This record gives sequence, structure tokens and C-alpha cells, in this order.
Amino acid sequence: MIGVAFLALLLALVVAMTVYHRFKPWSHHVHGPDRAYRVPVQRITFLKNLTWYEEGVRHTEQDIVTETIGLIEQARHRLILDIFLFNDVTPKQESFLPTVDLVTNALCQRKQALPGISGLFVTDPINTFYGTSTCRPLHALQGCGYEVVITNIDRLRDNNLLYAGLWRVFLGWLETGRRGILPNPIEPERHTTLRAVLKALNTRGNHRKVIIGDSSVIITSSNYDNKSSYFGDVGVRIDDPAVADYFAFTEYEVARMSGSDGEQASQTPEAPGIGDALVTPLLGQRIRKALATDIESTGNGDSIQVGMLFLSDRGIIRRLEHAAKRGVKVCVVLDNNTFSFGKKKIGIPNRFLAYELFRRGVSVRWYNTVKEEFHTKLVYIRKQQRGVCHCGSANLTRRSLLGSNLETNVRIAAGCDSGLMQGVEAYLERITRAPYSVAYDGERPRPFLLPYWFARFQERTGTATF
Repeated sequence: MIGVAFLALLLALVVAMTVYHRFKPWSHHVHGPDRAYRVPVQRITFLKNLTWYEEGVRHTEQDIVTETIGLIEQARHRLILDIFLFNDVTPKQESFLPTVDLVTNALCQRKQALPGISGLFVTDPINTFYGTSTCRPLHALQGCGYEVVITNIDRLRDNNLLYAGLWRVFLGWLETGRRGILPNPIEPERHTTLRAVLKALNTRGNHRKVIIGDSSVIITSSNYDNKSSYFGDVGVRIDDPAVADYFAFTEYEVARMSGSDGEQASQTPEAPGIGDALVTPLLGQRIRKALATDIESTGNGDSIQVGMLFLSDRGIIRRLEHAAKRGVKVCVVLDNNTFSFGKKKIGIPNRFLAYELFRRGVSVRWYNTVKEEFHTKLVYIRKQQRGVCHCGSANLTRRSLLGSNLETNVRIAAGCDSGLMQGVEAYLERITRAPYSVAYDGERPRPFLLPYWFARFQERTGTATF
């Protein structure tokens, strides 16, 4: 009886830890307060990275790194970056653009030119595989005088409902160690520890991609590691001091949450500004709420266009299907999920959930990739003469939209005749035709039932990595 009671007590403790850490209160500063800013639309620039193939030859357009380096070179008082993947891990048998070196060199050169500039670099522990390996670019930034902060992901809400409680009770108090014998999933040539692998199974992290200068900010879907250099991505640059200060405030709060005792922002600016574009920063669960509201507001004659790496959130899928039923023209361009950083996959979740969307009147296209990923996170809604653009780091998945990841998106509403929205529409027109994408023929994947319900199970329980 004592043994049964002890097991019951352990089970109750695991359940209690699971529930608490799934719904524990956030510091509202990490996700920022609810604000919206008026900005002249000409101060907002749409950015894109495109890779496509014609007759077997790869072509690429790279806006985001160029614009990022430009922002770094223009900064005089501060540079704040929060980037999910920032490492130089590159398979020897493949060639990539030297993205991480370009950005690292630009940051170090700016610090050398202006030693007094405030520099903060926030990133996810995946780059050091939870403390078991050294990340050369991060080490270089520290040497140049930047404060490098590895996000304390234990402070985040739990995502994996089947595992997180067990991990917190039995394993969470252990250090990950430095030396191990297991292959490092990020860098197979190196080794990691079992404790680091077990920590990774929590499937949560700081997924943000934000670059902030003096009075400008770039919000993007793009990582800055070399292996992502040919991925398809989008972003926006906003040249407005109030908007830049808002995102700086949220980044200082993430740094503080992770143990930084460096510079802190006192408050977010409340001035609404003047301009013909409405810019709304979206972090945490506000991303899903704002997107759901915009989709629900559409009617016959409106259009919704989606470009996305992962689409699996049940609430968003239902809303897209209902919009199509109302007469809204809904088109989604998806990555086919058959490769992840060059490694073969079976297509979960997109290849199986796309069949459901197609049957309910949504136009589906596959972006034409080889080993790259269509890494874009973009939703564009056109209602008469006004467009609404959602973009940033968040996939349309439970993990991204329910607050267990740190994500940064922005919602921008402006006239369709503005240069910004014309740029968004021109990009969407390109990716919805050959050679950039191909139409989904509606054929049901085989096998279907097991992968489909497995994807649904992963989404529901938080065990997915998407």
C-alpha cells in the first residue's frame, strides 16, 4: 500500500507540474503590452528571400541579409538582435551563403567603429545545443563587446504535455553537462549529452527573429545560420522610433528573464504616431487572436493568401475553410515538408492536412523546393481597397500560437495602392505560379490515415517539433 500511495503521489506531482507550467502566468513585459502605432507607409519596406529553379539551375534573391547589414551599419546608439538560429554549422559536402559570417563581421565592425554603442544579442540555447558545444559566432560577438544572452527556456510555458511534467520532476534540476558520447543533432561531428537530448524533447524555445537599430526594426521569418541561406523567407523593415522602442523593450525583458543584469528599458512608448499605416506588434497568444479576428472578418469577394512553412493549428484551419465557404478566395502556398535542413521527411504535417483544406475549397500550392525549405510566415488579407499583412517568426501551429514559444510577429494594415502592399501582392503573385510553385492535384497521400492522425496527435499534445 505504501508503494501504491508513493506512486500515486508522484503521479499527482507530475500532473500538477504539467498543468502549472502549461498555464503559469507570463510576465506581460516579455510579450509586450497591447499597442498599435500609426506610421507613414513609406517608412515600411517589404523584404523577401526567394530561391527557385529554372531548367535545373538555382536562382536566388536575397533582401533580408542585405537590409540587416544596412541597418547595422546605420546604427549609432544601440543594436539589439534576437535570432533563433545563429551558428556556422555547415555540411562539408554542400555549399551555402556565408550568412552568419556576414552578419557577425558587420556587428563586430560596428562595435569597433563605435565602442560606446549598446549591443545585445539574444538567442536560443539550440545554438550551443543546451550548453554542450561552443558556437563560434556567439563567442566572436562576446569578444567584440556584445552582451550575448542565451534564453532561459525553463522560464517558458511547457509545450510537450506528455513529457514536460516528467522532465521537470525527475530531470529538470540536472545540468546538461559539457562532454557526451551521443551525436549532436545540430552538428553530427560533435557530441552531446543524454541530458541535453532529454531537455530538447520539451520542444520549446525562443523562435524570434528581430533586429533593432536606433529607430528601425526588422521583423522576419529568416534565421541567420548558413544552412538557412537559400530558404524562402519574408520580413518587413519599419523605420519608426516608437515601434523600434517597443520591440527593444520586449527584448530587454527576455534578457532580464534569462539572467541579464545589463541595460533595461523602462517602458514601452504609448504615442500613437501619425501615418496611413497601422502597425500592431504581435507577440505570444495575441498573434493567434489577431489573425483569427482578421480571417473571421472576411466576406464574399475578399481574399486570403498564405505562405507558410507549417500549417497545422486546428482553429486557423477551420477558419480558413469557413472563409472559403463564405465565398472568400483562399489560397495557401506551403512547404511540402519533405526536407528539414536537407534531411528527408515524410511530409508531416502539411502534405496530409493540405488534403483536408483542398477538399473544403481552399486552393493549395506546393512551393518548388529541392533541399531548401519554404520558410516563409506570411498571411495577407485583402478587403476591397485595404490590405492586412501578418508576418514574422510564427508558424500557424499550436506551438507557435499558444505561447509556449517566444515568437514575434507584426500586423500591418494599409491601402492596397501603397508601395508596401503592392510589394506584398507582387511577391504573392510570383509564388503562386510556375516555376516557383506547383498546384496541388488533390490526390490523397498514401499512406494517409496513420500520418494524418499522428500529425493531429502531435499537434494536440505538443509533442511535435513543428
